[in-house]
Amino acid sequence: MKNIKKADIKKIKMIVCDLDGTLFNHQKNITKNTIDYLVNLQQNGYILVLATGRFYYELEPFIQKLQMKKFNGYIVCCNGLTVYELASNKIHKFDYLEREDINELIKIAYSFKLNIRTNYNNSYQNIVTRCLYYISPIITKVLAKRYPNLLFYRYNDAIDWQQVGKLCFIARPGKLNKFVKHLSLQYSQRYQIYYTSPFCVEIVRQNVNKAYAINYICQKLSLSFDNVLAFGDGGNDELLLSKAKIGITMKNALPKTLNKAKYISNKTNNQDGVLDCLKELFDTNLKV
Repeated sequence: MKNIKKADIKKIKMIVCDLDGTLFNHQKNITKNTIDYLVNLQQNGYILVLATGRFYYELEPFIQKLQMKKFNGYIVCCNGLTVYELASNKIHKFDYLEREDINELIKIAYSFKLNIRTNYNNSYQNIVTRCLYYISPIITKVLAKRYPNLLFYRYNDAIDWQQVGKLCFIARPGKLNKFVKHLSLQYSQRYQIYYTSPFCVEIVRQNVNKAYAINYICQKLSLSFDNVLAFGDGGNDELLLSKAKIGITMKNALPKTLNKAKYISNKTNNQDGVLDCLKELFDTNLKV
């Protein structure tokens, strides 16, 4: 992480962290050393924001460990769909995918033979090809601890998804790239499309983005992106990383995201890469 100016570091008031591939290690945990450091940063007056594609109910253990309610932190869920102000328990929502959007996107996905996933009523639900459907009992058993309410449907089963935050589409990169190209040509003004891995893209409404959610929080606090330090690793982080005064892309990020990086961490998420960066930036300024 070269060439970060001391003057820019002094402007930072808010620290925004993505979770999967960033703050989380491969075991989907935050190490104790990282937790302790983030608590110390909050004690020193920095605002902590977790900005993730996940949903609030999945984050409650980490909110507690990081003492975010005590320090009036913020949670951005589902790629920017919802903003939770922990001090007041207020929630701000951007636009959901409605039934018309859902049915249209599913129909297109069928034509590309993609698998589809969403979170509906706090349950991860999947529409899958015939082969995957036949082994779905095994998948359910293997993932039971992480996804206790996992559900599977076949193509053309009756699905009653009235409103969802995002749809995930999963396939081999070749199929997925063709699907994304098709959507980008016809629906770029309606949806945002993010790669979260070479095998998965997430689709949300056009006004749903982590950067828009952070801008909303900044306006509430009379701050700007000049006061933001952000960490991320995927397509759903790219706009935020570009707008933040200090936007740090994780060393383990997707190649497309790394190509757009302003700064790159020295270590991966599984090596406490966020903690390493924070120490480099703030160690001389923190009160213990």
